[in-house]
Parts: sequence; structure tokens; C-alpha cells
Amino acid sequence: MRVVIAAKTLAAALRRLAPLDVRHKLPHFMNVAWFVIRNGALSVQVVSHSGMEGEIAISAKIVGEDCVLGFPLRHMARLAATLSGDVIIDHDGPDEDAVVKAEDFECRIELKSSEWFNPHAVDREDTSRLAVSVIREWLERVGYCISKERDTESMSCLYLASAGEGMVHACGLDGHQFSKLESRNPELASTLHFSGPVLIGVEFLKAIKSWLAVHSGNDVVSVAISQKTVRIRSTGETLVVPRSHYVFPDYMSFSSKAASGTRTIKVYRSAIREGLRRLALFAGDNNRGVYLGMENGELSLSVRSEGKRVASVSTLALATGDPKPTSVPLEDLLEMLGHFTGQNVVLTMGDTPGHPVQITGGDGDKGYSTIIMPLMIVEEDYYGREEAA
Repeated sequence: MRVVIAAKTLAAALRRLAPLDVRHKLPHFMNVAWFVIRNGALSVQVVSHSGMEGEIAISAKIVGEDCVLGFPLRHMARLAATLSGDVIIDHDGPDEDAVVKAEDFECRIELKSSEWFNPHAVDREDTSRLAVSVIREWLERVGYCISKERDTESMSCLYLASAGEGMVHACGLDGHQFSKLESRNPELASTLHFSGPVLIGVEFLKAIKSWLAVHSGNDVVSVAISQKTVRIRSTGETLVVPRSHYVFPDYMSFSSKAASGTRTIKVYRSAIREGLRRLALFAGDNNRGVYLGMENGELSLSVRSEGKRVASVSTLALATGDPKPTSVPLEDLLEMLGHFTGQNVVLTMGDTPGHPVQITGGDGDKGYSTIIMPLMIVEEDYYGREEAA
């Protein structure tokens, strides 16, 4: 069997697949680039120990029968990056090494047994099409507040669900902050209605972002959801990530509670962010919260230590009701505001000290909302029960 591939094409494919590989010692069937030859066509695949897979179709000249060749991924990726012209791969039989040639270079590479090639079987899938910009917006606006701790189960996942009437919710939660992006997408909503909510582990989100980096926001990909996996397909490429099967907390209950607050503060987003940046210089482990309150028609932001103000700043704001002073994590609030895009944000608060604070924006942030819990609240059951500290 002989395969002839342009060196630049091979190097580019392996460079994209390499991040899907793992970085620690694994059984010998891992860390492999599988060259799969079927019906005269070549694709290169990586099957990660975590259940993630990547596949890229490559234009090549092929002479010989169908087969699967397993090359050491990192070694082959480094080698391909140094070659030019055409790369010729010769393989004479199941127990033989592969001979790799390019111009005046030649080497022999021991192959991994094809018995270990075991990608996910393609079962029944519900498919919809999405603009790449939609997926990027999920990762940007929701991904930051997903828990990075693996033992937090469902809170370590991006959550996607049908919200009825063609709407889709993308949510992230880490126990003290929550983010939700609601958008209209009837096709995906229908897919999620039949497949059920989808949870994708936080450890796979970086790979998805990297995989889509070669696409423009206007590009459209196919998203196929099966019982076990989510497949993101574009022309000649497929990325597969496993679904998590935890039960996401009932976010509608605490989201509704946060939205029910009767006291609001509308403020320029740039002004409150600038104030928080200055106050961050005075925050520490013992005073990591920022106090929010209305004083003389302005929003007052302050950092305190042992009950005394260490630093404060005020900015113009428009309040309804009588917002009670509350304290929230300063750094978390600052990061949260950075994911809004509009000129103004509205902070909605309740009458009691333990009421969650909801943040919404203007037209540019339609469908986007976040929730942050006050520091004096002891959180239990994912906001299901709250007690004053």
C-alpha cells in the first residue's frame, strides 16, 4: 500500500489534531494518529482516552487496499512539520513498519496495532446546523462561570436545553454565580427537545474553541447529538465530544427568584467597571467583597475591612425601590460585567439580605443574564436553600 500526501497538508492536519491528545503517560494504544483508508480516501483520526475524537479528511493519492495505520501522533506531527514536497508512506503488510519518504529523507516508523482503533460508533443522531458565532458566544458568555472543579459534576458542564417556542438556553454555574444566554434557534431547540438537555464537560470546551478557530463566525457547522456524543461537523472535518449525564440544577427556580427582585439600579457599565478596577487594589483575602448601595442618588461602591471603609467610589445611577446595601465578590462581579456588551446594565436586588443579585443589559445583551450571590449567603443545594451567615 502506498499513500502520497502533500507535506503541508499533512502537517496542518496533525497540528490541528495534536491538541486533542493527552499530555501524560497512557497505554500504548493512545497518543496515536490513525490513518484510515476507506474506499480510496484518507482521513486522519485521533481517539482520546477521555472520549474526545477528531477526524480530518486529507487529499491523497492512494494505491492499495483499505487499511488503518497507527502512527505515534506527536512524533509524526513533529516530523511532518520539517518536511516539504510530497510525503510518501509505504506499507507492505500487517507486521511491517511503515516507510516514510520525502525528497532526500527516509525513515521507518513502527506502527500501532489497528486492533486498538476504536472510535465511537455512530448511532441515531438528531442534527441541526449552527453558525460558528453562536457556539463562540456560548463559550464566551457562559463558559467563564462554569465550575473548573471536576468533582462538582453537573456544575462542571456547559448546559444546553430547549426552553420551548424555539428558544434555547445555554447555561453555566459554579455554585455562587450563574450565567444564562437565551437565543432563538428553532432547529436546535427541536433537536434538544428530542435528545434531552445536553451537558458538555468544561474540559472539552477549550478543545471546541481551538477546533473552531480556523472558521469565521459566519461559517455553519452541523451539530449531531446522539445518546453518548455531540459531533461538530464541517466539510471534511469532525470533532466528537462525549455527553455528560449528570442532572443540572433547577436553574429556573433560582433564576425566577433573582428576577423577582423589586429593587433595581441602572448604571453605566463602563463606570461601574472602572470603579471596581480601582477598588480591586484594596481588596484582599479578608475583604474580597464590594458593597453596593445608593447614596445621594449615586451608586456607592466600597471595600471594607473590619466594618470600616477602606476605599470607595461613586457613580451616577438610576434606582427604583430602595436598594439595600449588599456585598458581592468584587473580582467575580468585575469579570461578569466584562461579558456584557451594552452601554448600561441593570442590577436587580431583593428586599432581604440573602436575595441573589441579577444583572441584565440593554439591546446588545438581549437574552443574556447573570446571577451572583451575596457574600453573606451560605449556599446549599445550588441556591435551593439560603441561610444568613
